[in-house]
Amino acid sequence: MSNTLYQEVLLAHNREPHHFGKPENYCCSGKAYNPNCGDDLMVYIQCDEPSQGLNLHFDGEACAVATASASLMSEVLSGKTKQEVIKACQHFVEVIENNKALDDDALLTKLKPLLTVRDYPGRIGCATLAWRSVIKALNES
Repeated sequence: MSNTLYQEVLLAHNREPHHFGKPENYCCSGKAYNPNCGDDLMVYIQCDEPSQGLNLHFDGEACAVATASASLMSEVLSGKTKQEVIKACQHFVEVIENNKALDDDALLTKLKPLLTVRDYPGRIGCATLAWRSVIKALNES
């Protein structure tokens, strides 16, 4: 794995973020703001059909790391149950903030490019911003 922060996969998710935009219908949302970097995102969680799991979306203005992280998050967590999403978000935040090992789960394996953020302490808040917002929104819904 490359040790550079701006790996191609992160740049691609920044250029063309997945699930970007406010959906017409959503059951809860959360504001995500990082004053250190100026990231200002909203996350939206669609809960229309519980049997199909949740769908995550986001919009706003943010740095490349925060945008790529939110994009990857929405990609890997959409379709998961509320409990699965909360557990995965909590695990990801713990991995990034506490330098823990990433579970070798297929869901989380796609997030490996974000692990380089741990080498840049000032960017950890960018990488975990949307994830923390989803946890808060789901716990309050």
